[in-house]
Amino acid sequence: MAPQDMANPEVTICIPTYEAEAFIGRTLGFATGQTLPNIRILISVDQSSDHTATVCRAITATDSRIEVFEHSTRVGWAENVAGLIRRVQTPFFFVYFHDDFVSPHYCIRMVQALKSTPHAASANCSLDLIGRAQKRIPAHSYDLEPGNRMLTMLTNHQVPGAPLRSMIRTAALDIANLLRPGIGPGEMFQAYGLHTAIMLAGPAIGVDEPLYTRWIRDDALTTSAKRPGCRDLRNVWVANLDRLWPYLEARIADPQALALIKHSFVLRAAWQILNAQDVSHA
Repeated sequence: MAPQDMANPEVTICIPTYEAEAFIGRTLGFATGQTLPNIRILISVDQSSDHTATVCRAITATDSRIEVFEHSTRVGWAENVAGLIRRVQTPFFFVYFHDDFVSPHYCIRMVQALKSTPHAASANCSLDLIGRAQKRIPAHSYDLEPGNRMLTMLTNHQVPGAPLRSMIRTAALDIANLLRPGIGPGEMFQAYGLHTAIMLAGPAIGVDEPLYTRWIRDDALTTSAKRPGCRDLRNVWVANLDRLWPYLEARIADPQALALIKHSFVLRAAWQILNAQDVSHA
């Protein structure tokens, strides 16, 4: 790689990882193989019982674009992601979840899309699901109005365009206090905070190409985690909504849209709580 590419990276690839020794080498291979050369790759290794960190360090020794951060204690999904985002210094970034696949052209196509649409805060592509679930989630362009963007997210089981896997314009995103450190039942529900931050960062553009693949594994973080009980879910959602309300109120001026968005969040929380296995003991 040319020295100037290393000195002026344009995209940061943020890889939060945990217990990923079996596949993290492949993940990093897709990251380093991007056709956009001027990239920075940050890896955050949550404390793991396997050799994830060792594998990452070995690959880092062969590619100066990579930097690895290791946690000596478990910090959980939210801090593993947020810590990386706070370190981003490039104009664009995306969160590359540790067991996903990206096309070699993902970075260059997403950056081209954002450069061609300066008012857009993020760009998403068509997302393929493989493994336990197999389908394609199409790319989606979100309009200028923040209330509509939020309601589109909340009224779909699988959010069009899969915003969590978007290329994001760094200056547009403010995660504030939406992602908090901590592990325990329901920690993955903090993804709603990141979804919200991306939706409210600004308009999104859809690139109708299947450039990103999500692998739905039996032992993935989202599928293997113990299902929270009713009381735990209630506590998780109370904490989530306490963080979300001020964030939404500061960014959505339309009182009717704000009320509808809050109502939608409460309905989603209630549905999940009422479908907990131990709801009768609440």
